[in-house]
Amino acid sequence: MNLPIVRLLGVDKVYGTDRVLRDIQFSLNPKDRILIHGPNGAGKTTLLKIVASLTSPTSGSIYFYGENDGLARYRKEMGYLGHDTLLYPDLTGEENLQFFGALRGISRDRCDHWLEKVGLDRWASRRRVRFYSAGMKQRLAIARLLLHDPEIVLLDEPFNALDGSFVELFVHWVRQKTVLLVTHQLDIGRSLATRAFELRNGQINEQVLSLLQHGNGRDAGNATGGSTVST
Repeated sequence: MNLPIVRLLGVDKVYGTDRVLRDIQFSLNPKDRILIHGPNGAGKTTLLKIVASLTSPTSGSIYFYGENDGLARYRKEMGYLGHDTLLYPDLTGEENLQFFGALRGISRDRCDHWLEKVGLDRWASRRRVRFYSAGMKQRLAIARLLLHDPEIVLLDEPFNALDGSFVELFVHWVRQKTVLLVTHQLDIGRSLATRAFELRNGQINEQVLSLLQHGNGRDAGNATGGSTVST
């Protein structure tokens, strides 16, 4: 049996006096495609950043590949796309991708390949990113995300500013990967997910995905008893 890629045990996150996450028990397993949803301020982005190893929990434990020292391997195999595109506005699109590629020893040809795949032609790729539209920036951020062909992709509202045809293409690209997706766009999330969780009041609850298709997240959570998940 494959070990979970990431396992959170009893994870809390506190900012000042605000307890954002409460006793989170959660596992991301190989080839899971997990949808996480919930109201604004529920802690979804905080949870995703903890899974991405971008922030540490206040208490609790995190294991990568079942090990205390599996983080280096995990970071090589993981790609993260958050609210910040992590692009440099005074570089061109081409220069941005080549910079990120150089950090991982990726060729310029592969960078050009991904610029073409996300629909940034030669004219667009040679413009400075500060002059890009929101949709162009998101496409370039997706090229950055997928440039090193990560096995695991962590996505925070990735469909913002994208047109429908490109959303379908992006979903197709990540469908064979292990995915942790935070989105309010539940129709798209359902089309990709194999499992669904609601995060509410800092606690996470697994839901029946087929029931989520016919109602809102709160109702689906109630249908499964709304218990805290330990996987």
